[in-house]
Amino acid sequence: MAGTYPIIFLILIIYYVVNRKSINRILSSFIRGTGAEQEDAFQKKVAGYLKNFENSTPSELDYMYKNIKEYPPEAQEAISMVYLKQAQIL
Repeated sequence: MAGTYPIIFLILIIYYVVNRKSINRILSSFIRGTGAEQEDAFQKKVAGYLKNFENSTPSELDYMYKNIKEYPPEAQEAISMVYLKQAQIL
């Protein structure tokens, strides 16, 4: 009985090595959610940043656009959208 546990452990390791890609995909979707859930969360964050950035003055927006790499990806998307919207208005 005590000798079966190492054998089972070895079988699990071999199974993981053979099916690494599918196991990692399953674990990734379990931890981070599916692609649709990730996109939904991204869009919600972008909408939140849009609310904050829409009331920015042109000089603040220019500063944010020049330093866009310092912001998270969601904020970068929102800054670009507001900047393009403002450019179309002018």
